[in-house]
Amino acid sequence: MKLLPLIFLVLFLSSCQDKNVYYLRADNVDGLKVSDGVEINGLEVGKVDDLNVEPDGKILITLKLQNDVKIRQGSTFAIQSKDLLGTRFVNITISDTKAYITPGDTMPCITRQPFAKTDSLFNKIGEIMDIVIVPKLKKDTTKHK
Repeated sequence: MKLLPLIFLVLFLSSCQDKNVYYLRADNVDGLKVSDGVEINGLEVGKVDDLNVEPDGKILITLKLQNDVKIRQGSTFAIQSKDLLGTRFVNITISDTKAYITPGDTMPCITRQPFAKTDSLFNKIGEIMDIVIVPKLKKDTTKHK
């Protein structure tokens, strides 16, 4: 009878857990940090909970995802840049298979190239400079000669 309150406490605490833990293995985390976000289609569904170096040199990434988020087998996990400031996040691209990954499973993770729009943005800035700024600079320097 004395164990009854302890049993209720254990059951209560286990039912309060609202996160599922998943693990990723990566060659390089490319600036990813604990507490960086985990997203599916732009919606944050969890956080990076821990980062550890394994004996083989790979990085083990621990994710905590919302309990209601289910990940399908064959989904891909990629570390990506969120902005030009270097903020990172883990992007999950959900596959269309019917089977689901079990919380606690370990999946591979890839590192994608820096912020996908960076190259396009810098190309546009270069074009604007060539069209607007460079001719004005040339004109201004010829006035002072």
